[in-house]
Amino acid sequence: LSSANKKSLQHLMNVSFKNAFIPSIWKESIIIPLLKPGKTEEDPNSYRPVALTSCLSKAMERLIANRLHWFLETKSKINIDQAGFRRGCSTMDHIIRLESAIKSSFSKKCSTVAVYLDISKAYDSVWTQGLLYKMAELGITGHILTWTKNFLTGRTMSVRIGNQLSTAKEVENGVPQGAALSPILFNIMLSDFPNHRPNIKTMLF
Repeated sequence: LSSANKKSLQHLMNVSFKNAFIPSIWKESIIIPLLKPGKTEEDPNSYRPVALTSCLSKAMERLIANRLHWFLETKSKINIDQAGFRRGCSTMDHIIRLESAIKSSFSKKCSTVAVYLDISKAYDSVWTQGLLYKMAELGITGHILTWTKNFLTGRTMSVRIGNQLSTAKEVENGVPQGAALSPILFNIMLSDFPNHRPNIKTMLF
């Protein structure tokens, strides 16, 4: 990008943030269903939805996400047992913790029981108003909260199969698939997940 284009882009981002204004095209998602390996074409559950969203929106989302990450980490607002989508954390953290717990129990001649919970359609199941309430409870207010609220409301999605595009449908709840901001928003939704139980360790990802 030229210097002039960079300044124009910066101005656009600043206006969007200060006025909590999100262009309607930033709220549109086009879903491309991809058949999962070894699955039958007749079953709708055999397809993995891939969402295409605005590149400019993704750039703005990353700015918002960076601010949220900084605030949540410096204020210790993210669940300490959460390793997903956090800087310096990965699935290896929980694998090592689980291995350590198993070895510790083995040395004490005790048993270790692991229970795995997989949330089906996790992003789609997020209650938008509940998420905004949790953000406010964590101290996320002002421009960021208002911008996020406007980003999550009034969203639409359509499905593209080949050259055919379906009629757009409004999305009432959830955080958008494929959005750069969605992972941190989902972490906020799980920020109050119970993690203090005797002899029980919680690991989130």
